[in-house]
Amino acid sequence: MHEKRNGKLLAVNILGSLGYLSLLIEWAWVALVFMYPLAEKGKLSWLMPNTPAIPTPPPTPIAMTPFMVVLMGVVVALCLAATIYALIKLPGSIGRTGAHVTHIGAEAVIPRLTGHKKLTRSRLRRLSFRLIVAIKAILITLPFALTLFLPEVSALPQNVIWIILVFLAFWPVLYFGLQTFFTSLLKLDPTLVW
Repeated sequence: MHEKRNGKLLAVNILGSLGYLSLLIEWAWVALVFMYPLAEKGKLSWLMPNTPAIPTPPPTPIAMTPFMVVLMGVVVALCLAATIYALIKLPGSIGRTGAHVTHIGAEAVIPRLTGHKKLTRSRLRRLSFRLIVAIKAILITLPFALTLFLPEVSALPQNVIWIILVFLAFWPVLYFGLQTFFTSLLKLDPTLVW
């Protein structure tokens, strides 16, 4: 039974990780759209290197001995293994970090909402879970409010920016919606859910 619950919690937390990852992509889109007019006007030139690029001489070819072929194969295999490891660990890391931020936010808001009254453990869990869902909803909708104040972008029409934003916002809504649904349906401990 404990293994089954752990499997269910893992599945729900995978949905949470995907939700936070897609939320990060949504925010990256909004940041990109906000930064583009600044970069176009040259206000972000301080990010660019101001030293002229010195042309590098072409590399000398390496003699392809059997040892070098094996060495290059090992290096490529290590690079592939490191890439696969990073791709596996990245969503979990983003999920844990996102969960930490939303849980801390909920813990900070609860005393103000309750007037610092003592709550039962079950009521505190329910309130915390609802606040976390509300924080996620705010984080999803805030880019829409920010986009209302967006300056004109010459490269993209406004309707294209909005279509992409709606498309990108759909994914965290889907993932977090499924996560919330399955957390309630499976009666999982909300404090363990990302």
